[in-house]
Amino acid sequence: MNTTMKRFLLGTTAVVGLGLLIPAPVFAAEPMSLSIDGTVDVKLRIVNQDDEVASGGRSHVLQTDNAGFNFKARGEADNGLVYGAKIEIDADAGTGTVAFDEIMVWFSGGWGRLEIGNEDGADNIMYNHGASVMTGGGGFDGGPADAFTIAAGTTSPDINGVSDATKITYFTPRINGIQVGLSYTPDTDGEGTDTLATNVAATGGIQDHIGLGINFVQSFDDVGIRLSYVLSRGDAELNSSKDTNSWSVGGQVDFGNISAGAGFGDAGDSGELTGSLVSAQTFADFTVRYKDGPMTVSAGFFSGSAKIAGTTDDDVDIFSVGAGYSVAPGLSVYAGFDLIDVDQAGTASDNKGTLLTIGTSMSF
Repeated sequence: MNTTMKRFLLGTTAVVGLGLLIPAPVFAAEPMSLSIDGTVDVKLRIVNQDDEVASGGRSHVLQTDNAGFNFKARGEADNGLVYGAKIEIDADAGTGTVAFDEIMVWFSGGWGRLEIGNEDGADNIMYNHGASVMTGGGGFDGGPADAFTIAAGTTSPDINGVSDATKITYFTPRINGIQVGLSYTPDTDGEGTDTLATNVAATGGIQDHIGLGINFVQSFDDVGIRLSYVLSRGDAELNSSKDTNSWSVGGQVDFGNISAGAGFGDAGDSGELTGSLVSAQTFADFTVRYKDGPMTVSAGFFSGSAKIAGTTDDDVDIFSVGAGYSVAPGLSVYAGFDLIDVDQAGTASDNKGTLLTIGTSMSF
């Protein structure tokens, strides 16, 4: 990891933050505003797969795996500085627990945007690909692995990031359609903690992680274009694990009622155990979506592969179709169908089958 880059990022964000926050006197143009929004999602999943032993023979399940609240505060100082905070709370009916998922503060102005806290990094936020235009419960990016037995390598179109671990992220202003984002995460094991010993403990996390995102967003007449490149790189805390080094490219085109997105990513041997024969983990996805008023339909394909030296590659192919309908403000219903084919080195863990998802979502 380039030490100069880490110091530059920390130093730059500190200088920018102090330079914008300290100018005296700074008064709020008006009191901070507070907003609350939430989501409740209930779905039925019906699966039919060859490997029924691994799934315990269960063929259907009802899930409430997406429910929570967002508390958002926003203010503006008389010098033009805009600032705010977000606290995201997730509810888990299965365990009966309530957990804080994302906690962050942000500052923005003509100089860009600075985020500090538990939030996705630039490598996640700035990425556009096939899953970005999928509907009907998310299709291949909606969690088929949660209901379908996939004992193989690459199972979704995601690079190896650090999720909501505590980090610093800076986004430049968008100039001629181009924006750059850069994130620094000291230690993924330090999420939400204030004890330095905990933050540096070698327990299998990632430290000194850099997330980079570059995208281009522009409209030409009735055509909208989004192009992106993202990079995720960090040091494994344990000598028994390999460092994270992943990248992805993707794009999206919108024309009238039609949108199309595609992406390709390579995670190399990120996160693999030392001595692993996995040399590359790649994926590609493509989706087309049509929207007409309250109705959206989409069809997409995902292909993931883990290259293993001296043997046959592990391959996962998922074809997804989906539809969603907005019944009323904040209320929608959706359905999705996934055709899944898992081909692992050796036939013991091969699996084929289908997954049907029917659900309703309420946002308020």
